[in-house]
Amino acid sequence: MRRISRDAFPRTLRGELIKEADRTSEAVLKLYGDTLLQSDLLEEKADEVVRLLFTGILAREEPGGLIWIQQALTQRQGILKGCESATQTVFRDRVKETLREKEPSEVVRVHIEEIARALGIVEKVAGEGDEAKVGEKGPEKTSS
Repeated sequence: MRRISRDAFPRTLRGELIKEADRTSEAVLKLYGDTLLQSDLLEEKADEVVRLLFTGILAREEPGGLIWIQQALTQRQGILKGCESATQTVFRDRVKETLREKEPSEVVRVHIEEIARALGIVEKVAGEGDEAKVGEKGPEKTSS
């Protein structure tokens, strides 16, 4: 593969994932998710990544995608900081809502709780049968 193509591939991949955020992305993230995590590309389009891609994966409750979001939030902390405060708030609210109101499978619930921890909104995970206690940490960036 030519150097230009190799350099452009992760940017193209990110663009396609955002553009197709309403479709399953698990297989693509399994193959190429680490490529995106190893670059600054997610931070470049942080607001779109969180608002469209992360939110879509959360809505579909894709286990592999949820794991990738948790990795992205812990390894690339600039993603959340690079978002508009409204995007951060909406994403945090959706994570909290999923934990409180939906009944995801146990596997999915564990991954969503990990995302909540990475967002700083889970104070304590309760014992089996109890819901996770969800805190109220606000956005990290004030948009101008």
